[in-house]
Amino acid sequence: MKILFTMMLIVALTIPSIANASILDGYIEDFDLDSNPSFSDVDANHINHRAINFSAVQKIVQGYEDGTFGPDKPINRAELIKIVVEYVSETPDPALYQNCFSDIGQEWYAPYVCFAKEEGYVQGYDDDTYKPANEINRVEAIKIISEALLPSDLRPTLTANELEMGMPTDLDMSQWYADNMRFVIAKELIDNAHFTQNDDGSFNSYPGGSMTRKEVVEMIYRIDFYFAERELYAQSMADGACFLVVNNDKLNEQDLDTGFYQVFAKYGWDIEAADSVSAKYYYDDYLDAQIETLMASMCGDDVTYDNYMVDENGALIISMELS
Repeated sequence: MKILFTMMLIVALTIPSIANASILDGYIEDFDLDSNPSFSDVDANHINHRAINFSAVQKIVQGYEDGTFGPDKPINRAELIKIVVEYVSETPDPALYQNCFSDIGQEWYAPYVCFAKEEGYVQGYDDDTYKPANEINRVEAIKIISEALLPSDLRPTLTANELEMGMPTDLDMSQWYADNMRFVIAKELIDNAHFTQNDDGSFNSYPGGSMTRKEVVEMIYRIDFYFAERELYAQSMADGACFLVVNNDKLNEQDLDTGFYQVFAKYGWDIEAADSVSAKYYYDDYLDAQIETLMASMCGDDVTYDNYMVDENGALIISMELS
């Protein structure tokens, strides 16, 4: 017996207001992200204060001796690599990682740069230099952060809407950074507070501008959140699908619909948020196996999760079969 369930989705076609997105509230546990940050130049009204608090708890970026964080301070290439490598790995052995570029010897940042080179996060310049003291621009920094924290084998395929959504007009979508920038913008993984809107409604993102400390920690926080929310969504989908299997013959379509939303509510999403998060993750081809595994433990081995798809009206169709 095959069971089909349909739920309407809300799919955004424009660049979202990332910095104020309420969907970022409350899903990463064990962090007091809304308290006043422990830095004298960042308060609870700062647009990036939750990410900065997260970075302080996780020791991603340390403040300065005077008690400041320096959120608007540009970050250089050496500083960025240290942050990224320490987030994804243990501190590299200085005896093993040194002398990997002509201008990288045994300095404090050498282990981080050389480890990142070995892992493929950085390539350096044509003259075999890395230029560690140079400020790093946004597209370079975003590429390094996203490829280190969110490698290609963990990225879902972009939807047609995401592939067609308008990109900032100052991004050259024929350049090396195009695919990566489209992904991080579509998935709301970067802070767009620095974006400016033109009279025609298009946006500028200033890809060549210096990457700041607040933007670095905001992006790391969002990627961390992205993985946590993804996992939570898979759990809620499996739980909701089990509800449909158990109650399909007992309830009418309206009650099934209401019950499915009640399942989402258990995980912290009201109806509007459930539609929003479903639109964000329904196409995630890396979640299918996870949902099926979760369903086997929640519903029992006699339920098979086939797939889920979206029809021409933007409705989510969940397909299951009772063996």
